Amino acid sequence: MNKPAISVILPVYNAEKYVALAIQSVLDQSFQDFELIIINDGSTDTSLGSIQKFSDPRIKLINQENQGLIKTLNTGIALAQSNYIARIDADDIWSDQDKLARQMEYLSQHIECVVLGTGAKIIDENGKEISSLHYPTSDTEIRSQLLISNCFIHPSVIFNKEICLKVGGFNPNEKHVEDYGLWLRMGLQGTLANLPQELMSYRIHASSVTQQKNLIQSKNCLELIKRYKQDYPNYSKGTWKWRMKIFLLQTIGLKNLNKLKTFEKIIIRQYSILF
Repeated sequence: MNKPAISVILPVYNAEKYVALAIQSVLDQSFQDFELIIINDGSTDTSLGSIQKFSDPRIKLINQENQGLIKTLNTGIALAQSNYIARIDADDIWSDQDKLARQMEYLSQHIECVVLGTGAKIIDENGKEISSLHYPTSDTEIRSQLLISNCFIHPSVIFNKEICLKVGGFNPNEKHVEDYGLWLRMGLQGTLANLPQELMSYRIHASSVTQQKNLIQSKNCLELIKRYKQDYPNYSKGTWKWRMKIFLLQTIGLKNLNKLKTFEKIIIRQYSILF
């Protein structure tokens, strides 16, 4: 049996409200040559039942005791048959049916690319579009910003499995910033890119990790970028940005900080003026 062109990894933990939508959005892709590795990480709700309603032969379901996200992702990578790995989370949706097709077309023309993301629509817990998210698209632009901001939307990416394993996979010591750390390491092995189109819907809701753990995540980002100050430009700007974000989270709180939709642009602009 031929290996699939893409291995899609979908970790699931207590996502009964959304997981069926995520799975269906993968199965509906126009690019059909993939395997879908779904790892139910000890869910205590009805997530497993929702997953088992799907009978597509490309689905490979692993049901395990709770291991946490990082170990679960590394398990998925180890099981993946393809050298191209795509990521989706259980509360997100690949809203464009040509997402995989567009990314695979790009990768076929840029074999040196080791991580490829896309833009995204931002949706709330009810699926209502509330904003959009875009990052730099070219390798040069991404590298110039990568210590200032994680320039990839994790559930949008396709990345190279061989290179991922070469740099150690997702690091258990990089909790809440495990994807950021991986992209920084992989960027030392090949080029990085984003497609500009909004090819997925990224869900923001009260129980998401980025909402609950924003302060510790920001502190971990600050520690993370210190390791790469010799490898990527703008370390001083990145340090200033992450320290400022930590300060604002501690003083005005996440709710008020979220109102500053142009936060990162404001910080970078003010830094340039002051220094």
